Amino acid sequence: MTMSPFCSVQSREAGEGLAGTADRVDVWLMLEYRGAWRAKVVSDHDIDPATLRWLHDLDAAYRARGLTTRLQMIRQPSAGDLRLLTLTGDGVLVRSAADYAALAAAPDRSTNDVHYFVCTHGSRDLCCAEFGMPVYRALRERVGDRVWQTSHLGGHRFAANVLVTAPAVLYGRVTPTTVDDLWQASEHHRLYRPLARGRTCYEPAAQAAEVLGQLDGPIERTEQVDARRWRVHFSSGSVEIESREILSMASCGDTAPKPAVIYALASG
Repeated sequence: MTMSPFCSVQSREAGEGLAGTADRVDVWLMLEYRGAWRAKVVSDHDIDPATLRWLHDLDAAYRARGLTTRLQMIRQPSAGDLRLLTLTGDGVLVRSAADYAALAAAPDRSTNDVHYFVCTHGSRDLCCAEFGMPVYRALRERVGDRVWQTSHLGGHRFAANVLVTAPAVLYGRVTPTTVDDLWQASEHHRLYRPLARGRTCYEPAAQAAEVLGQLDGPIERTEQVDARRWRVHFSSGSVEIESREILSMASCGDTAPKPAVIYALASG
């Protein structure tokens, strides 16, 4: 049997779990960028130095509060004002202006609207374009301008990856046929567990506990039992999670598998 060239197909066929695989991020800075999306567009772009200083200062202000941040590039077909969307644990802040210089000085407005960000970063990995674009189009039919294409979210092998607000939850292996279930749950601010990789404000073990333990937050505390096991306490109960290391094709461009950590409910 010929192996698929897509790492996401290999991962799915191998039965690799999604829970607990989201990168740990408190604040997502989603900047609209209309230039070419190179393989590492977050660092390889044509943004002017003044705008980069503003982004650095914005990032530093959040980090000074002990928050983990991440910058993403986003885009839509529209050609109006440029936008910056800041995803926090409380909601989404939106600012817009004609150019980056004006954007830096523009005020934020808060919104409770649910926003969707689909990784379509094909220059970074084949899976992101192959599986991300159909999901982006399907979501656009349902939510219009509340869905964006975004640069690499992490975890090519889980494409299509979709980040949903707020607070930010990362989903994997989304397809056009599962978009409706994800969309309906998200619009009612519910976690759609079948495709959830994790709530990004949580550490991986806590992400897995929420997804696999079928318990609702908030998380009260996490105790590390040993090197591979955690006990996570929610307001609605407690659950134990264990991890193990496997080998997985992390990217379509890889020639050999790499170590990856997956989580499961503790066996006893």
